Amino acid sequence: MKIKRQLSKKTKITIQSLIFIMVLAGLYFASIEGYLLFHGLAEGFSIVVACGIFMLVWNSRRFLDNDPLIFLGIAYLYYRRHGFFTYTCL
Repeated sequence: MKIKRQLSKKTKITIQSLIFIMVLAGLYFASIEGYLLFHGLAEGFSIVVACGIFMLVWNSRRFLDNDPLIFLGIAYLYYRRHGFFTYTCL
């Protein structure tokens, strides 16, 4: 018989806050270490965000009557494609 232990809300918030602080500290030290490392991390994050925006727009296109929004979602993916090629050529 397995007993599942649930974390309290306060514990979850504390863990999330610690992870957020560690990520910010890592980005700060990456920016001190070198511009190229920080820029590569920032570029990679922006590519992930662009893919997320595209997936959101593409999967909700059946429910959207706003064609320019679909166009912007697809265009943003292609715009960040340039960022991907820039990122991989570092």
